[in-house]
Amino acid sequence: MLADAYATERSFLDRKITGQSFSVGLCYALLLGVCTGWLLSLGKVSFLLTLVVIAIAAVGSSETCCRLLFACFPFFNVMGADLGGTSMFYLLVFLYVLKATIDGSVAHARERYVALMLVFVFTVYNIGAGLTYAKWLIHLAVPLFVLGTVRLKENFSTYVRLLTVSLAISGFMGLMMMDRGIYLYTFGTVNTGVDITTRFSGLVGDAVVFGQVVALVVGVNAYLMYAGRAYRGAFPITLVLVFFAFLTYSKGALICLGIVGVFAFFGFVRKTVRDGLPVRYFIGGLLALAAAYLLATYMLSGSSLFSADALATRLDSSDLLTARREIWNAYFKLWDGTGLPMLFKGIGFDTYLNTTVYGRWHNCHNLYIEAVTLFGWITAVVMAIALVTHLVKMKQRGAAFFAFMPCILLLVSGIILHGFLDFPFFYEWTVALGCLEFAAERAGRRENEK
Repeated sequence: MLADAYATERSFLDRKITGQSFSVGLCYALLLGVCTGWLLSLGKVSFLLTLVVIAIAAVGSSETCCRLLFACFPFFNVMGADLGGTSMFYLLVFLYVLKATIDGSVAHARERYVALMLVFVFTVYNIGAGLTYAKWLIHLAVPLFVLGTVRLKENFSTYVRLLTVSLAISGFMGLMMMDRGIYLYTFGTVNTGVDITTRFSGLVGDAVVFGQVVALVVGVNAYLMYAGRAYRGAFPITLVLVFFAFLTYSKGALICLGIVGVFAFFGFVRKTVRDGLPVRYFIGGLLALAAAYLLATYMLSGSSLFSADALATRLDSSDLLTARREIWNAYFKLWDGTGLPMLFKGIGFDTYLNTTVYGRWHNCHNLYIEAVTLFGWITAVVMAIALVTHLVKMKQRGAAFFAFMPCILLLVSGIILHGFLDFPFFYEWTVALGCLEFAAERAGRRENEK
């Protein structure tokens, strides 16, 4: 299953340590130091180490900054508290955009800035939201200045490797923090009636969002394996991420993982029927099943942090949407009370953040409802049309159906999750759409070789 990837890469011992790889490796060591600082209650040390990471990005190239966007994102919350609630990730985005503009490594930079300026002009009524609005614009800059670039198409597998490895490392560090009662963001619990189990939320967001991010990364890795462009160790690291997803006890994450499983099963079966079954694929499949069995046995043994009772309690709910439908109905009533502005601009960021529905919630728990609530019907429909148009364009360029799976995961999970303000929705779409661009680029190269 993974042999094609091995064939495309040089031996580990034959690789050379470049200045860029050294910088990224050093940042990994620093990020581990940041996490350790939190574990030891040395917040000032963690803060100083984040400044060193920023310094490395500042003196590095735009490509180094871009790689750090993927390597550092899974540590999103661990880098934020001592920076006034502003994650170091925002500063890395700013440095990347600045350096990519200066060195000209991003094609059509002028058009990208014009697009960002137009978004600002048409959403400037949200300026009353202050820092929240600024962070939203910075998040938006990620897809605007990363998607459609040559570096993304050529280095996508490398970026996914950095993102996956970082998600696994940050997951382990998050488990250590949870064991010590350290929570850098919100956390949820599952009450089984016998005991209360804490839901794992990693270092990215709350448990549900962390589960969505994990499912997305697992899905992208599954596509790379299918395409024969996976990196070394992709499968075992992905299997670890699946374990983290189960620790969230998120129904949405489990549904997304189920979608990944369906795509992987039919995709690999179809590929086997079409191309035959190489012996290495057969051996890889057996090893994969053995690894999955051992992980499942470990999870159910009682020795791990996983609680089968907590998962059963979550899955036993008669209503998959729990209280979300009541929350949605409350926002529908809010639309009726808002009137004409719902057509053009919605209620705005500041009003949204100060709106309480269903007792204590100020979040829609639905990406589509949130889009209309924040931007109004016209803008929400325009965004939907733009997305569909882009997906159709990628299909026309030859992107494999399997490559659409990460986008499908985000569209499906968007039914129960919001993301425009609280969570890194734009970053996740950068990864999902980047997968499509990578697939379309591969299809174009194969067509040219014929």
